[in-house]
Amino acid sequence: MTKRVTLREIALAANVHVTTVSLALRNHPRIPKTTRERIKALAEKMNYRPDSALASLMVYRQSVKPVHEGSPIVYLTGGNTRDQWKQERSLVEIYNGVRSRAEARGYRIEEFWINEPGITLERWNQLLVARGIDAILIAPWIRGRGHLRLEWSRFHCVKIGHSLVYPAAHTVDNNQYQCMQLAMRRLRGKGYRRIGYAIQKMEDERLNHLYKAAYLVEQGRCKPSEIIPPFIPPTWSKNLFVAWFERYRPEVLICPDDDVYQWLKSMNLGIPAEVGCVKLDCATGEPQSGIRQPHGEVGTAAVDLLISLIHSHERGLPPNPHLIQVTGQWVDGKTTR
Repeated sequence: MTKRVTLREIALAANVHVTTVSLALRNHPRIPKTTRERIKALAEKMNYRPDSALASLMVYRQSVKPVHEGSPIVYLTGGNTRDQWKQERSLVEIYNGVRSRAEARGYRIEEFWINEPGITLERWNQLLVARGIDAILIAPWIRGRGHLRLEWSRFHCVKIGHSLVYPAAHTVDNNQYQCMQLAMRRLRGKGYRRIGYAIQKMEDERLNHLYKAAYLVEQGRCKPSEIIPPFIPPTWSKNLFVAWFERYRPEVLICPDDDVYQWLKSMNLGIPAEVGCVKLDCATGEPQSGIRQPHGEVGTAAVDLLISLIHSHERGLPPNPHLIQVTGQWVDGKTTR
């Protein structure tokens, strides 16, 4: 049986301390890039392979640490104010899932608001490194899409949602495409044929147009007389909605939030007798028909993915980012027949 090459043997060959070899093979930024590359090349030449049993033991030992000894994970939020995201039920549910899972795995969550006055991105890099923080969960940004340029090579990083175009990191999100597809197919099963869809333009962009994509694909299965263009106006207003509704007269409407439901009620339309209404993000206990998205499970999956990156020592942005999607479930309510 071939003798396993050890870290100590690599250290002797490289004329460095064994700790330097360990950090270099984990791509730790504390070791200069040239040294990391030299040690990795030497380890490959010596046919070094990690001990999978020892690695599993180390993962287990880290996973059973008491919570008070847990390493910090930054939960990085955006928005115009520090607590703006707390006004959105879905974002609160995601955070609760994140915090619960992190504590169960022996980590602690520290909230940071990226728009903290007087702190530049360069200063953020310095602060995080100075505090020994190298794990970041990027929370969904409450409005629009954008870029966030930190020194990602220093950090383990996972994004939740599609609100940031950059960094191109591993991402966890609800499967919005599947949610719309499921809603459309359930509605057709209920006998609806002229199905409309309404969403704010900014929300459509923040969700990477995934609802719209599924809606248009599903409309390809309809007769020409049943096809209705989605209502995604440049300005979100009741007057524009009423004009669109009067022109196309959908039998049922799909929307992510409550605005359209309230507008239909104000038009004195019977729901669901005259028009059905489906919500793409129903809270538990709400009367609307629609999709219940498991936001807490999204937070849980994001933490598990980030911890896997920590255990495998994967820092920086991956060349081929992974996308983990959590599916939603249809719920029958009082707003469809």
